[in-house]
Amino acid sequence: MICILALIVFSILGIFSFSHRQLAKEAFDCVFRRLTLRKCQSRLDEKSRSKITGYLRNYSPTMAKFFYKYFRILEFIFVLIFILSMVQTGISAYNFYVYGNCNGYEESGFCIFDPTGHNSQFSDIAKDSCGSGSDVDTGEIFNIKDSMDLSSINLSLFPLLNKGDGRNLVFFVGCYECKYTKEIYPEINKLITKENPTVYFAHFPIKSHMDVFTEYGNCIYNMSGINQFVKFNDNMFSKKECTIDVCEGVISDLGLNNKIYDGCINTNSSLELLNKQMNELKRLGVYGTPTVFINGEVFVGPKPYRVYSRALK
Repeated sequence: MICILALIVFSILGIFSFSHRQLAKEAFDCVFRRLTLRKCQSRLDEKSRSKITGYLRNYSPTMAKFFYKYFRILEFIFVLIFILSMVQTGISAYNFYVYGNCNGYEESGFCIFDPTGHNSQFSDIAKDSCGSGSDVDTGEIFNIKDSMDLSSINLSLFPLLNKGDGRNLVFFVGCYECKYTKEIYPEINKLITKENPTVYFAHFPIKSHMDVFTEYGNCIYNMSGINQFVKFNDNMFSKKECTIDVCEGVISDLGLNNKIYDGCINTNSSLELLNKQMNELKRLGVYGTPTVFINGEVFVGPKPYRVYSRALK
C-alpha cells in the first residue's frame, strides 16, 4: 500500500531532486510488481517501516512499538485517506471549472481554488446595500436557487440586450451601481459577441431609491430601440458611481434629448411597468446581483466566462 503513496510523492519530489527520482523508481518497480501479483524486491515498505519506527523511538518507545505492530493497518488507513483526498480534490476541481466554486450547484462553503469566496459573492437585495455576501442561511439559498424557474415569469416585460439566434436563452439580472454586476458585464458582452444568445436584461437595484434608473432604461428601450439601450447600458456600467447627474450625462452623450426621457419617467405607464418587473423578479426569487439564468441554469455571483459558456447549447 505504502508503495502507491511513495510513488506519487517521490514522483513529484523527483522533479527537483535526483535522490527522490531514485526512490520514485523503486516505488514504481514495487507497485508494478504488486499489480502483476509478484513480491516487491526493493522492500521499500519495510525500509519505510523501519525508518519511521526508528524516528519515533527517539521520542516515544511506546508509540514506536505501536506503529511497528500495526504498520499494515496504519498503512492502509493513510493510503485510503490519501486516495479519498485526491478524489475529493478532483471533484472540487471539476465543480470549480463548471460552476465557479468547489461545491457544485450550491454557492457556499470554502473552496481551495477560490479561497476568498469571490466567485460566490453577490450584492444582497435584502441588505439594500452593495456589500458582499448574504444574511440568508446557506440551506435557504440553495432551496431558493433550486426553485427558481424562468419559465414562470413574463420575459416580454424586460428589455433585450441581444435578439440572438434563438438557440440559447440568457436572463441577466444586475444593477448599475453594484460592483459584482459591473465585473461580469464584459463577460456577458463577450458571450453575446461569441455565441449570439438571446439576452434579456433586468435592472434590479438593491437600493430602492434607484428604481429611477430602471425607468430610464425602460423608456430608452421603448422609445429609442435596442441599439440605444445597449449603448446606455454600456455607458452606465462603465461609470464609477450611479447618480441622476451621471445618468442624464449618459443620455446626453448618446445624443438623446433628456427632456423627453425626464417626461417619460414617473408617468403612470412607466411606474406600472416598473412595478410589474419588480414583482416578477421577487416572485422568481432573485435575492442578489448578479444573477444569470442560462438555459434554465442559475448562477449567482461573478463567475468566470467559461462557466457561462459551458451552460450554452
